[in-house]
Amino acid sequence: MRLGSRRLAPSTLAVTPHRNVHATAPYQASDVTPDFGKKHVARGLSRAMDAIIKSGSGSYLEMEDGRKMLDFICGIAVTNLGHCHPKVSEAAAKQAMTLVHGQCSVAFSKPYLELVNRLLPIMPHPSLDTFFFWNSGAEAVEASIKLARVATRRQNVIAMAGGYHGRTFGTMGLTRSKTIYSEGMGPLMPGVYVTPFPYWHQLGLPSTTSEEELVRHCMHQLNNLLAQQTSPGDTAAILVEPLIGEGGYVAAPPAFLHALREVCDKHGILLICDEVQCGFGRTGKMFFSEYSGVRPDIMVMAKGLANGFPLSAIVSRKEIMDKQKPGTMGGTYAGNPVSCAAAVAVTEAFAEENILENVNARSRQLFDSLHELQKDSEVGKYLLDVRGAGLMVGVEFASPTVSNYDTAKRSDAPEKLASRVVAKCMEKGLMLLTTSIFDVIRFMPPLNVSEADMAKGCEIFKKAVKDVAYIPAQGTNSTAGVPTIDDADSTILLRWADESQYQEAVSKQLSVNGSLGISKGALVHFWENATIPASAEYTTTPWIAMIDCDRNSSDASVDDDIFTLARDRGAVAALLYSTLSETCYINPEYLDPDEFDKVLDIYTTVTKSSANLIESQFDENTNTKLYYFFNGTRLNQSATAIENAIEGEGVQPGYLIATLKWDNTTDPDPGVGTSGANPGTSNSNNGGGGGDPDTGLAMIILYVITGCVSLLFCIVIISGMARAFRHPERYGPRRGDPTMRGPEGAPQTRAAGLTRAILDTFPVVKFGRGNIAATAVAATPQGEQNAYDKPYNDPEWADPRDHQPQGSNSQSIELKMQAVSPPPGLGYTGAPEMTSPRSSSSQRRSGRSHRRRPSQRSGHTSEGDHVVRTEPTPEMIGTETCPICILDFEDGDDVRVLPCEGHHKFHKDCVDQWLLELSTSCPLCREDFQALENMANGVSPEESATSAEGPPSSAHSPQLGARSQRGFTKYLRTAQRRRHSAIGEAYEEQQPI
Repeated sequence: MRLGSRRLAPSTLAVTPHRNVHATAPYQASDVTPDFGKKHVARGLSRAMDAIIKSGSGSYLEMEDGRKMLDFICGIAVTNLGHCHPKVSEAAAKQAMTLVHGQCSVAFSKPYLELVNRLLPIMPHPSLDTFFFWNSGAEAVEASIKLARVATRRQNVIAMAGGYHGRTFGTMGLTRSKTIYSEGMGPLMPGVYVTPFPYWHQLGLPSTTSEEELVRHCMHQLNNLLAQQTSPGDTAAILVEPLIGEGGYVAAPPAFLHALREVCDKHGILLICDEVQCGFGRTGKMFFSEYSGVRPDIMVMAKGLANGFPLSAIVSRKEIMDKQKPGTMGGTYAGNPVSCAAAVAVTEAFAEENILENVNARSRQLFDSLHELQKDSEVGKYLLDVRGAGLMVGVEFASPTVSNYDTAKRSDAPEKLASRVVAKCMEKGLMLLTTSIFDVIRFMPPLNVSEADMAKGCEIFKKAVKDVAYIPAQGTNSTAGVPTIDDADSTILLRWADESQYQEAVSKQLSVNGSLGISKGALVHFWENATIPASAEYTTTPWIAMIDCDRNSSDASVDDDIFTLARDRGAVAALLYSTLSETCYINPEYLDPDEFDKVLDIYTTVTKSSANLIESQFDENTNTKLYYFFNGTRLNQSATAIENAIEGEGVQPGYLIATLKWDNTTDPDPGVGTSGANPGTSNSNNGGGGGDPDTGLAMIILYVITGCVSLLFCIVIISGMARAFRHPERYGPRRGDPTMRGPEGAPQTRAAGLTRAILDTFPVVKFGRGNIAATAVAATPQGEQNAYDKPYNDPEWADPRDHQPQGSNSQSIELKMQAVSPPPGLGYTGAPEMTSPRSSSSQRRSGRSHRRRPSQRSGHTSEGDHVVRTEPTPEMIGTETCPICILDFEDGDDVRVLPCEGHHKFHKDCVDQWLLELSTSCPLCREDFQALENMANGVSPEESATSAEGPPSSAHSPQLGARSQRGFTKYLRTAQRRRHSAIGEAYEEQQPI
């Protein structure tokens, strides 16, 4: 018995055969279509056009769809003698009938050796005498690197920025023209270093930079590379394309190649020249190295070597080649006999047909045409550079989309000119290709192209450039000489949710014949290249194309310019704007009916700030993901909401509804508010506003009123501050005074006082107590006014206590202080007995029913009912009138005479609180004294005088002669306010509870 295994039943070994779904279907010629190729050919293979080539002959290709194309691509510089050259094709066919494949590692083939014999005489230097043939240019480049490493026993290789050497794994590390060739495929072959190539654009220098400066810059960087990154002792080779192909068709200056030769000779580094594309007659000589006379150590050939048959070669000195061991080189199809036979025929044709002479003649013809185009007034400014050699010519266009650090950036240039010109040439029957990371078109016509075909190709190219470089509209910072910029008397009205709206002046650029002069719809951004099929369908929903003049590129035909594209998708008008320039203008050719149909009413913003304002309103009030760009499907879905908004029913969130109107147009549907001043967010950036004269005048008046009010406020504030500094007793900082009524008795900070002074400065509203009283009088119905509410100088003024009803319970003013009984002989003249403040005050109030106003004097006369009075003079204060209450002294008044030098008199009720709670000096002359203290301690006046040291602090006359009239006026006003406060308090105490 065997363990660990078991026999399977025959049925379990049966495998279900795979069913080939294509095997049962018979072959149909109609199946071979471009769509079939897209489905079954690797996506990594790109194509310039989706078409099938049927046949080729000479300079032309015939497509399956019947088109005949003038081929200036030549299989990317491969069919140098044109398609199906009779001599070459005949040699290949003859060899194919003799020997197709013999394998070079088995034995020599006759075509292999014949080709070596043909190439030896045409090599750029006699030292290049040993060959090896392979299939493609990339394989030949890898073979040259193998040879250099073996010959020098070093690892590192220096390649050039912008160089292209293939897409095999080894050559990906050497190719530095575009990252697409090696993206996502690292790590790449190690030991590769890159140095700059003398190409002005790659170096970030102006196109006018001299060759000497370019070479100096590049050699400086190469020396740095050898000193910092790869030692010369570790460097096997420097690899260079003498005329860079994929990097932009830039020829290396002879001085640069000579400098490379010197570096290589100095350090024992091998110089490898990759002439895969620029070799074999393409540049007017068999190899481009011949122009400089520089000898390469290894040279690589391919492409035009066999005129389309797969064949490549490397050539070097025998001493270098012999360092490889047998078996190091080889390949299944390397040096195929058929390809070698075709290459032999190519060398014969070059000699028999004078190919190089034709190359130089047609090169002059091509360069003359391109230089003429460079001078064209319309499109010449977009051709930055025309360069190359022979029939390997590059044209570089200006671009607005390169880096901001790029000195060649042109913001006014059409976008992607090179690819668009190529597409236009394809439409017109000329095959061209782009190259480089910049906008470059390369010319690679057959080397035997006729003069007529070259002229035809040049004419097609010229028309394509003019068509594509045509700009429908562009920005400008000056309207001088632009007749389409009018007086900006048209308007745009934007409305969005919450009934907000914004109106601005715009300029009418173009109008459709029969236009009503008013267009309404949803405002949507629209670009020429925004024609994605899923969103490019026609919509019946009214919309207005918002076209950015700073992004005027188009992948479409000139017959379908941006305005036609917008019209064909349902746009009712177009608004041009620029955030980089002051304004926009359409191409004047649009005004020519023979050139273009007038398809839309076209307007433009008139200032950069206007454009930014409109754009900001758009950004702030729309859903950018849904309504920012044109989408026909979404507009169709929003038709009801947009149409209702146009009819004036309100705008739903996410939409901007625009109305474009000429200045002399009447809105047939005024419900949407296309004229007049705009409430809310109406603005203007063009002087008077958005085209409505009434609105502009109203705005001017509003600005004037606002300015006047602002000026008045400034004057009031400054006046209030001055008032506060002039009257510190009222507006300065102070503690609270419980005996004073109103603002004067409340505590006050400096800020509060300053605020109060500013408020008191207003000419209409006064915050003083006197004005409050006056206001109260005015507001009280006639017959109900209280006497105490009248101004103090009112002729009808009388003490409000005189109007109390008979029998009312009158209450006296109670001053919360203790009465002080002065000792005899202190000089007080008043009642001999001290009474309480309550009783004395009550006696005075009840004893005087018709007391005079403080300003009324006994010596004054009256005529009839009118009493003529004068204000008290300084001489009366403190002698005949109480300085605090401003009431004349009468018989029976409780009067105190202070021991100051002026012996000023006061009513007892008035001065006791001052002396006991507030100060130890005379309220009038402010002279300090100790009389009260001595009086309280029982000290006689004589003793007080004896103990006093020195003279009194100040001397004052009874008449206050030392006080100015201005100071007295201030004091009088303060006393009057205190008097009003006391009167009001007394009146409130007398009211019944």
